[in-house]
Amino acid sequence: MASANPQSLTRIPSHYSVSITVNRLKQAIVAKGATIFADINFAHGAKLVGMPLRPTQLLIFGNPRLGTQLLESRQTAGLYLPPMKILVWRDAHGQVWVGYRNPQKMVQESVGQP
Repeated sequence: MASANPQSLTRIPSHYSVSITVNRLKQAIVAKGATIFADINFAHGAKLVGMPLRPTQLLIFGNPRLGTQLLESRQTAGLYLPPMKILVWRDAHGQVWVGYRNPQKMVQESVGQP
């Protein structure tokens, strides 16, 4: 099973529940002019197949204007877009976390720059 490189993941503790944290993030994302493309509730999906999972939710968002410019220069960058993903989860100790990868690094990877 794949695991994220710990050095490439930024983790920030939240003082709120997963659902409140996600709602606050959505508001902030939209206020900055970005578009939320998906809100994936992994715990809900797990429940549908009869499996337990602590609250875990992923937001996928981006800026279509910037993404289109990137796609115009290299269409295969579409495999990496939208580049922005934020995962919110509650760990086994009850702490809620917000995690994300550096978006600049992800864009560089998508266009083949070091």
